[in-house]
Amino acid sequence: MALPWFIKINLGIAQEDNILNKRTKTKRKEQAVVILLASLLAVFSTACVFLISSIRELDSHAITQTTTAETTAETTKPEKRASALKKPEVASIASGTTTPETTTESGTTTPRVKLEDTTKLETTTPEVKMETTTIFETKPEPTTLPEPETTTFPEPEPEYEYYEEEYEFDSYELELLTRLIYWESGDQEDACQRAVGTVVMNRVNSSEFPNTIEGVVFQSGQYSCTWEFEFWGEPWDYGDFERAHENAKWVLNGGRQLDSDYLYQAMDEQEGTYDNVWIGTECFGRG
Repeated sequence: MALPWFIKINLGIAQEDNILNKRTKTKRKEQAVVILLASLLAVFSTACVFLISSIRELDSHAITQTTTAETTAETTKPEKRASALKKPEVASIASGTTTPETTTESGTTTPRVKLEDTTKLETTTPEVKMETTTIFETKPEPTTLPEPETTTFPEPEPEYEYYEEEYEFDSYELELLTRLIYWESGDQEDACQRAVGTVVMNRVNSSEFPNTIEGVVFQSGQYSCTWEFEFWGEPWDYGDFERAHENAKWVLNGGRQLDSDYLYQAMDEQEGTYDNVWIGTECFGRG
């Protein structure tokens, strides 16, 4: 027989209430267990703290007792030493009294013997002499260290290969050589710039070329920078121009990067030259 719908609803509600009651009871049991465990943990931690504090107090008490005993022993040591060093008093026995008579079994009386300072017991202890020895501080004799050996190093060789007498030059010739070196090899290394200046000075000292720096620089058909570029114009890079200036002074003061018969310099090997040397992008040859 089927139940009415309202009875089914009531039964469902009752079942849900039972389920909720069971869950509530389970949660309460879990909460009670958690509270019990927390209280046990608190009691255990309190007991541990109390035990640790008690151990610390016992340790501190034992330490104070040991320190007190040590201090007492240290204070009593000097007293014992002083009492041991004291001289004992001299004991002397001097009897001068008469004793009453004694009666023997035979009836005779025997007087006691009178002692008149016959014995003297003296106990003396030898005096202890404390010999003090004075220890003089002896200063150690100063130790003389051996003088360090002086090593002489050979003088460094000059960074150039050859050297000649200084050339008497003026500011105009320095400007000419500086600009020639800059326009020919401004972006090259110092060795290349010095080699360019060396070729100019080798030509000045050669009978095949003009005997002045100006004549060598502006000789027709020799250095293309004198007609292709603005020889007297502003340099493109002042850092390279400053290096060219220093290398020009180095050459004019006698420095030589190449031998005296290197008279030719170009960007490739030239006909009629030999023993060609490449420095940077420039080729230098004997002639």
